[in-house]
Amino acid sequence: MTVLGLLLIVGLFGACAPATLDVDNTWVLLVASTGVSGWGLDNYSIQANVCHAYHTILATGISPEKVILMMPDDLAHDPRNPNPGKIINRPNGTDVYAGVKIDYRGKDVTPTNFLNVLSGNKAAMAGIGTGRVIEGDASTNLFVYLCDHGDYHVIYFNDKNLLASDLHHTIATMHSQKKYNKMVFYLETCLSGSMFDGMYPAEMKVYAMTASKPHEPASMCYCDLNEGACLAAVFSAGWMGLWDSVSCPVIVPSKLVHLHHLKWKVSHAADEESLKKAQLELDLYMKEEEDIKDLKFKLLELFASESPEIREYQERGVILPSNPQSRVCYEDLVTHFSEHCLHPLRFQGGVTMFANACVMKLDTPKLKREMSAICEQHKAHKVPH
Repeated sequence: MTVLGLLLIVGLFGACAPATLDVDNTWVLLVASTGVSGWGLDNYSIQANVCHAYHTILATGISPEKVILMMPDDLAHDPRNPNPGKIINRPNGTDVYAGVKIDYRGKDVTPTNFLNVLSGNKAAMAGIGTGRVIEGDASTNLFVYLCDHGDYHVIYFNDKNLLASDLHHTIATMHSQKKYNKMVFYLETCLSGSMFDGMYPAEMKVYAMTASKPHEPASMCYCDLNEGACLAAVFSAGWMGLWDSVSCPVIVPSKLVHLHHLKWKVSHAADEESLKKAQLELDLYMKEEEDIKDLKFKLLELFASESPEIREYQERGVILPSNPQSRVCYEDLVTHFSEHCLHPLRFQGGVTMFANACVMKLDTPKLKREMSAICEQHKAHKVPH
């Protein structure tokens, strides 16, 4: 029995279940929702994790016809890939890209398509990719594994956001329409616990395991600073049993991978020209980080002008308990920030002030107007490099 098989048995049938998995009545949805195009090899692990999960799933005996895979598919043949045409998920590992059957790739990997596939909306997916969707009923068990970047109550699909409320609404509708029996959901993002925390009552039978708590970042492992890529994420490496044979001695916070890579290039430059180029890249990155730090300061001052407690909460890393009304308000602020300021991924950790402002019922229409003005003056980038 594989690690996944055991976890699925416990999650889908309970700790006292027989050591067999009803493979004929289980559907699986695997999603890597951010690629490397325009982002960099520091996103390597996202697709590597999901490709490896595909093979791990098939090893349990579940038919490929019951497995749906969504991924950008821009990594294996990217010219920066140190193993052209291949994807590995651990040092000296096998090619996990070989044999995967991708249903939706590239621009078809969106929050809307993900929710339509999950909920079995075949009409909405007609003419897109393979068009396959989860075909579940009241007896169907579901396993969902999604790997990406995220923040408080949000998962990033490249430049589109999957909000916690949208995910909850979809699953709640599925539950009311009896489209599943039990659902196990593994989520690999920063602050991934916030996507489920306090939102799913026991009767919905949604069992979530996340890479981090609601206010914590996720971490990477098997990192090669030369290539600027981490082959796996710590949570995923654990549940797929990678540590059984290969240890993960160096754990790097995901947001530091790119910075470590740039510093490595400077320290290992082969000649003066390479050194100048590497130093310029590092200087530009550090300048952007300083700009974003300045933006955080200005926005914190704005929010603190409405309530001084906001500053204290931000400095202490406190996120006030949310409620349905505050979550709607928060997601509106995050969407506004994405459209008028910059990609929230570059602002990681800063958006929690939005959540606290909504719980405290501050004047968010005013904050949105003034935030837009600050961002316009700041000339912030919308998409991370």
